[in-house]
Amino acid sequence: MKVDERCDVYSFGVLSMEILIGRYDGDLISSLSSLSLASASASASTSFPNDNQQILLKDVIDQRLSPPVRQVAKNVVSITKLACACLNGNPQLRPTMQQVAQGLTLETPSVPIPNIKEFHEASFDALSNNKGLCGNATGLMPCVVVHRKSTKVIIFIMLPLFGLILLLFIMVGSFLILCQKKRTRKSESMEAKLGDIFTVWGYNGRILYENIIEATEDFSSNNCIGSGGYGAVYKAVLPIGEVVAAKKLHQSEDSMISNNLIAFESEIHALSEIRHRNIVKLRGSLRMVLSNKDKAMELDWEKRLNVVKRVTNALSYMHHGHSPPIIHPDISSDNFLDLDYVAYVSDFRIARLL
Repeated sequence: MKVDERCDVYSFGVLSMEILIGRYDGDLISSLSSLSLASASASASTSFPNDNQQILLKDVIDQRLSPPVRQVAKNVVSITKLACACLNGNPQLRPTMQQVAQGLTLETPSVPIPNIKEFHEASFDALSNNKGLCGNATGLMPCVVVHRKSTKVIIFIMLPLFGLILLLFIMVGSFLILCQKKRTRKSESMEAKLGDIFTVWGYNGRILYENIIEATEDFSSNNCIGSGGYGAVYKAVLPIGEVVAAKKLHQSEDSMISNNLIAFESEIHALSEIRHRNIVKLRGSLRMVLSNKDKAMELDWEKRLNVVKRVTNALSYMHHGHSPPIIHPDISSDNFLDLDYVAYVSDFRIARLL
């Protein structure tokens, strides 16, 4: 099987459905793939499913979350249609990631409806053509409320306390400056001893290896943050304060070691060549979040839609914005997400430069 960008497109479709559903549903994905192929055969004029295609919202939303409001529901349906196109059984009929990025225009309501009775009593259908509206009307997303306080009241309260607060700041500031000077001297002493490990002229493999062994407690399972077919990844906090991820390859037969080294070199090559705000070496696990009820509830509809959008931008850049193009044939929910629920594509162990 030839590996090209269409493989990533299909994986992106699977990932998008997993984000919306909250789990991996192989049967539903297979049926959507067949449906996309049939739709494309019936109408070859477009790479995307037509508007008449029936997509049941209840089948593609995480039942653990409250049903999305109508504006968010429209975005969910939009992403579902794009995901169906990406799942097309015929690779040649799948859209490119650039086309997906262009088609992924999510509504972000930010304009409050006028404070007029007629607008508040109007139906959603009457307001739906005005994009970006928010407010208390049925079906609209609520606006972000900014509470304003009287400037005079604030000044009246602050003036009597200003002198005391200023004195307190001076005392605390002086204490922090003294502490910072001590930490700076200690840090400079440590850097002088270790050097800058991330520069060629300051690299010392033996010292760095000893630091990693100490930071990971000799690659203890307590510090393991992920494991795959090629090796395990460990979190290490170095003496200079840098947090790094150290990958330890699995021990195996000579032939397997050779294959592991080739895959590892491929990952390092890809990471050294690529720069994008949503592509990074360190990773969290979206699948871990979705499998946990409490964490899945925290990953609300707005955050899930943003995850899909950021992954779209990252893959579009890899395929069309980088020279040479990079194919990542292992896009899955295991390979990205940080602690702030921001999507970062990672794990380039089998990535290919075209």
